[in-house]
Parts: sequence; structure tokens; C-alpha cells
Amino acid sequence: MIKVIVSNALCAVCCIPAHSQNAKLTGVIRDEKHNPLPGATVFIRSLNIGAEADKQGLYTLSHIPLGTYGVSVKMNGYRTLTQTIRFSTPKTYSLDLYLKPDNRKLPEVVVTGSRERIDRKKSPVVVNTIDRQTFDAVQAVSLGQALNFQPGLRYEQDCQFCGYSQLRMNGLSGAYTQILIDGRPVFGPLTGYGLDQIPTVMIDRIEVISSGGSSIYGRNAIAGTVNIITRDPVIDGFQIETQTALIDGERSDNNISFAASTAGDNLNLSTLLYGNFRRRNWYDANDDQYSEIPKISNNSFGFNSYYRPGDRSKLKLESHFIDESRRGGTDFEKPVDKAKMALQLDHQIYGGQLSYELDSKDQTNHYSAYLWSQAVYRKEDVHKPMAMPSMNMKGKSMSEMKPGAMKPGEMSTSGMKSMYMLMTDRTRSFSGIAGLQWNKIFHRVLRDEAAWVSGIEGDREKLKVKYSHKRETDKIHTDQSVWNTAAYARFSFNPLRKLTTAIGARLDWVHIDSDYLFQDHTERHSDYATTELSPGLNLRYAFSDHLRLRTSYASGFRAPQASVLMMIDDAPADQNLKTEKSDNFTASLNWDYASPQFYMEILLEGFYTQIDNPFITEPQDQDDYLRKLIRNGVRSRVSGINFRIDNSFHSRIQTQVGLTWQSARYDKPEEILDRDKIAEGGASSSKKIMRTPNLYGYFTAHFEMSNRFDLDLSGVYTGSMVVPYYGGGTLWEGKASFYDSPEFFELNTQLNHHLPLITDCEIDLSAGVQNIFNRYQDNFDSGPNRSNSFIYGPYRPRTFFVGIKIGNLD
Repeated sequence: MIKVIVSNALCAVCCIPAHSQNAKLTGVIRDEKHNPLPGATVFIRSLNIGAEADKQGLYTLSHIPLGTYGVSVKMNGYRTLTQTIRFSTPKTYSLDLYLKPDNRKLPEVVVTGSRERIDRKKSPVVVNTIDRQTFDAVQAVSLGQALNFQPGLRYEQDCQFCGYSQLRMNGLSGAYTQILIDGRPVFGPLTGYGLDQIPTVMIDRIEVISSGGSSIYGRNAIAGTVNIITRDPVIDGFQIETQTALIDGERSDNNISFAASTAGDNLNLSTLLYGNFRRRNWYDANDDQYSEIPKISNNSFGFNSYYRPGDRSKLKLESHFIDESRRGGTDFEKPVDKAKMALQLDHQIYGGQLSYELDSKDQTNHYSAYLWSQAVYRKEDVHKPMAMPSMNMKGKSMSEMKPGAMKPGEMSTSGMKSMYMLMTDRTRSFSGIAGLQWNKIFHRVLRDEAAWVSGIEGDREKLKVKYSHKRETDKIHTDQSVWNTAAYARFSFNPLRKLTTAIGARLDWVHIDSDYLFQDHTERHSDYATTELSPGLNLRYAFSDHLRLRTSYASGFRAPQASVLMMIDDAPADQNLKTEKSDNFTASLNWDYASPQFYMEILLEGFYTQIDNPFITEPQDQDDYLRKLIRNGVRSRVSGINFRIDNSFHSRIQTQVGLTWQSARYDKPEEILDRDKIAEGGASSSKKIMRTPNLYGYFTAHFEMSNRFDLDLSGVYTGSMVVPYYGGGTLWEGKASFYDSPEFFELNTQLNHHLPLITDCEIDLSAGVQNIFNRYQDNFDSGPNRSNSFIYGPYRPRTFFVGIKIGNLD
């Protein structure tokens, strides 16, 4: 027994020196004003040791072997700092780190493009960012209003009746862009109405990849990807903001938002709550008593919370609710069924996600599991005139006008007249995604580190639509289920010292089961299944620390299915409808230079996208829009050049300019207009893809005139484009035609005044004008039979606004 005790004691004594040869490093991370920087990341890259500063800015790095290492600290908005420290004895070292503001105002770490946190310069694809400073500078209270301020992006309004909008990327319509929230694919209304429904108060930044990325993000990332990164709670604080705007100096647009966050001492349990309330009045641009901008009432709530069970794990829960009502038309004081023309559209959207992340001890493995879901309830009521033959009823009542109730000769026509029809839509949709992901860092593969990303995910979409006229016999239904199971993988490595290669692929199995009931009582069942492999290749060559060349190829696809936005309009025209296939090629040059007082970055990017079997909507009589069906068209091609230059002449002056030139065409003319409605000698087909200007761009400029005052200027340029006029209204005698729109330049300005309120809290006062020169469409169609889709240019005329923001959250 004594021998055992002595032996164990000797072992313990022998082990003490082995464990005691490790050092520890602690300190506080602060800015130049000695304010703590919670959430800053401290790491020793060569040892794969890292930590995150708590809400007091305190960090601790443990188990550091003796030796000399570079200790680095990173935080978005600040310059990366690296200091060399020699750990000569096994003790606790103290080092406070002070970060200087980064006059570039650009994040150094991005997550979109590779599904992992990566240095922006080292990313295999170009990732552009729209941050909260841009939201404030361009007075964006909703997501859509901020999306014009990156090259290749154009946010447009497509309906003066309902305010439907979409994001066009590199000339392709909204259906070709994958919208993500925190990296999770989003389906449903966020490709249309939802872009104007999400408040910016819930967003930290938007990361944009304006090139195909289906090998990572899925079947809709043909034009590119927009990733909405929600705000993380890293400090105790609050923010209350209100903005009042007058559209054309007469119609109000009021917005109130709030955010409040609380963070645990070690950032182990943190929560952010937010809310947004918007009330926008309707606006009539041409005094015909019909709205060009619909009335909106929007209430949004949500929270973002995470819990850290340990130093290497994180559990995150995010949820949001959007309740929006919008109305367009005329006679706003009357119920929908009493107005000359009215549309009432109500949305209730419930969404959220739960995710769990875990890092290995050596920081080389990262595991994540996630669940995401969204439920949408939509109610739509439309009251509008319909052109009908004048009828001699001969004593018959309206109830006898059912199919087969009128015998030949009992009804005669003598010209056309308008009859009012009430149409209702009740839509329910559900989307859910579950997935697992594994990221792996390999230290020595050829010449440098290599990274592996792989995962599996499955999603389910369920869509039910009941659309009917006032009469019980006129009912239309859509009942659709979509299952998608996918596996993806990506491997990036450095075969040469300056060359980075990323090879990836995604395998999707899609099954779509749909039932349709049409207005003429015919039924159609569609059972569609496809398996698609989407490979991708990215190359990055660094000529120097300042100049980088990137090239990429990605394939993608879209399966034929109805959407929650267009209802029966998207029903397949026949059982032989083919899957869209795409091939995307990009090449870019990226140059940057930084000094303490100067920064410049220039991006030149060329893109080419080819789509085989694109989905085309068959032209139909506008009053019979419920019968529009989808067919495959001829090959389409979109090509162009994106240009962006970021410049900071001084820490107080930042500018950004972006410009896109593009060409978007079909190989052969496609039927766009109804031949029965065009003027004699007019064309009904075109090679051009509609609503795609050859040239468009933007600029932003921020001037910090003093510690109390700053000035923001921004502008959006939209070149001439072909806009289809479907006829039926008062323009051009109601004849359908193609119209070459004028070019527009929308200039905005804002003056801000900052006043300290209490410690770590200030009040910001702002005032300004949007669309100063009132560059706005001046030929809207008018009357009850107008073509509501004939809308282009800036989304609202000259608008005056004032705002107040109080709090300490940026």
C-alpha cells in the first residue's frame, strides 16, 4: 500500500512541471478613447488559440506553450493589430491592446461565399458589404431601400397597385437571386414584398455575392446571393429612432424603431430585442385619384439571443414576426368592395431559426446544426372593373349566369361595358430547413492551410392558394409540396504560394407535387422530380498584397414550381416543362492600398450568365391574368462589367462609387405583348429582356465636418430601359407597346447633428431631402383599366424627412 502511495505521489510530482510549462495572457481591448470593445477577437494564429473579449473588453488566452508568437486582434470597423510577445516563463502575462478606427469602414471578416468566417481579402469570391453606416446615410428604414448601393444590384418597383418590388442582380429578375438570413436560404415573399417588409433595425450588415454560387447555397443562387446578417447583442444598450418623411411634401411616411440588448459578463448569455412600426400614406402622382404608391401599415418584432455553454460552443435562437397591411387603388375611405378599384393585401409572417455551433479544442474543426422555418399567411382582396360584353338578360337574374344556365338566344351583346368583380386570395405557405455542417482546417496541405466545408440539408415547402371571384363557380386552387434534399462540399487549398483554389459541388434532389384547379374548372396534376449536380470552381491569384485576380465558374438550376407571390400565374403550362439550367462565369481584379490617413480600393468585375430553357410567361389579355401560364423560352444571355471604387481621403471623408454596364438578351425574339392589343405595325416580341438598363450605378459620400456634425450625400443612376406597356389604359390609345424609358439620376442628402446625452449615450438629429431634383416618372397610366405594371425609375418623388435617434447602439 505504501509503495502505491509513494508511486502515485512521484507521478504527480513529475507531471507538475509538464503542465506548468504553459503561459497565460490576459488584458483589455479598447479603442483610442479607452472605451472597451466587446466582441473583439484575439488569437495566436500559429497555435490556433483564440478568444473573444467580454462586455468589459477583457480577454484571456490559456495554455500557451513557451516561445515567441504574434498576438493579433480583429474587429470590424477597426484596423487589425498584431504584437509579438515572448513567453519565456510559465506565468500570467498582461497586455492591453488599443485599436484604431479603420477609415475604410469595411468589414475584414465575411462569412458569405464559403460558409465560414474568412478574411475578406482571402475570400475566393468577391464579397461586397452594405453596413449600418450605409443604412443611415441613405435613410433606409427597410431592407429594399438599401439594396441599390452595391454594383450589379438594382431594386425596382413593379406595380403601382400593390407596391410589388424585386431585386435584380446583374440583369436577372428577383427569382434568380438566393436570399439568405444568417446563411440560411429563405423562400416565399422575401423575393418580392418581403424586401420592403424587413426593417433595417434587425440587420447588422448585408453581404452580397454578385455571381452564381449554387455549389454552396442552392438552386436559386443563379445571379448571386444576398446574405442578411442579423445583429448580435455584444453590449448592454438601447436605441430608439424615429423618422418622419413627407412624400412630395404632402403624404406622410412615419417610422419608429427600437432595439435593446443585454449581454452577460462573459458574453455567455446575450439577447437583442427589436421592433419597428411604419405608417405610410398613399400617393397619387398624376391626380387621377388612383395610387402610384400604396398605403402601408407595418409592425415588426423580433429577438436574437445566444447562449454559450462553454468557451467553444454557442447556441443561437432568432425569431421575427411581421404584420403588414397595404392598400392601393382609390376610394381609401371605403371598404374594398365599395371602391372603384382597390387592392387590400395583408401579410402575417412568422420566422426563426435555432442553431448550435461547436469548435474543437485545437480550433481546427467547426460543427454546426441548424433548424429554420417560416410560415406566411396572406389575405388579398381585389375589386376592379372587368371588360365584359353588354348583355340582354331577358328577365334572367345574375344568379342564373352560371355555366349552362343561359340557353342560346337568351343573351345578346351590343358592345362592351365594365362590370366590377371582387376577387379574393387566401394563401398559406410553410418553409422549413434542417441541416448539418462541418468545417475543417488543415495546417499543412502543399504550401499553406487548406479548408474543407461540407454539409447536408433538407427543406420542405408547402403552398396552398385559394383564389376566387365573387361567384362560387369561379374558384382557382393551388396545392403544392416541394421536397429538396441536398449535400454539398467545398475544398480550398493553395497549390502555389500566390494561388488559392476552391473546388465545390452541390447535389440536389427535388420533388414537386402540385394540383391546380383553373377558372374554367379544368384540373391539372403535376408530379415533377429531378436530380441536379451543381459544380463550382474558384481561383484567386495574389500578384501582391495589394492586387488580386479572381475567376469563377458555377452552374445552377431552377425547378418549375408555383410561388407564393404569383400564385396560379406560375403554374406549369404542360407536363413537359423543363428545368432551367444556368452557367455563370466571372473574373475580377481587386486592388487596394491603405495608410493611416488614406485608403483606396478598386474592383473591376466581368460577368457572363447563360440560361437554357428560361421560364417565360405566356402573354394573355390583362383582364384574364389568372390564366397566364409558364413555358420554356429560348436561351438567354446576360453579360457585363461591375465597377466599384472605395476611397477615404481622410479619416473624416469616405466615398464609394459603383457602376454596372450590361447586356441582357434572348437568342431569338420572345413574345412579350398580346398581339391582339398592339397597334397596327407594332411589335409583340423582343430579343431584349425587359426592364434591364444597359447602364446603372450609385454613389455615397460621408463627410465628418466636426465631432458634432456630419453630412451624407448619395445618388442612384438608372439608364434607359425597355418597359412593356400591356395596354388597356389611357396611354397610346390603350394599345400595347414597348417603351424606352428616360434615364434618371436621384440625388439625396442628409445633415446629422450629434449631441452627448449621458455617459456612452448620445442623441442624433437628422434632416434631409431624397430625390432633390424630383426625377420621377411623369407618364403613369391612369383610370380603372390602367396597366399597373407600367412603372419605372425612382420609387418615390422628392421627399423631405427629419429624424431623431437616441441610444448607444450603432
